[in-house]
Amino acid sequence: MTINRRQEMKERGEKRKAEKEAFRKKLSSARKKEKDLQKLLRERNSFINLVPVAIMAVGDGKIVEINKMVERELGYSSEEMVGLPFIDFVDPDSREAVEVIHGKEIAHESAPNQYETNLIAKDGSISRFDVRIQKVRHAGRRADFEHRRRRRQE
Repeated sequence: MTINRRQEMKERGEKRKAEKEAFRKKLSSARKKEKDLQKLLRERNSFINLVPVAIMAVGDGKIVEINKMVERELGYSSEEMVGLPFIDFVDPDSREAVEVIHGKEIAHESAPNQYETNLIAKDGSISRFDVRIQKVRHAGRRADFEHRRRRRQE
């Protein structure tokens, strides 16, 4: 092996070592950021679940997040509701009116920012909710609607 070849191999080894160290630093930084984000998410989830009203975020017509109060009021877990169309939980007698309001919201037309509707619980019972529409950002995307339970109907 020539001296030039040895020098070239040594330089490659040093370059790889430096690249490996840079990768370790990036990985460590990414892990720390992920840990910080998980902590922030736990704190936010803790807060949203302490609020004594049912809160449901809806984006593009689908449920993107609910709090524990929604789970208690309707009997569904977050896993069962998130990702499903909000309208699927609206009582059939109320759907047309709700679809009109949501259609106007999506089309940026004048629509009420508060209304009442009936939502279907897992056990089939109907709960009356006071719905307040509030545009927010959720996971970097637009989401809206806050729902508060008013009274249970038989």
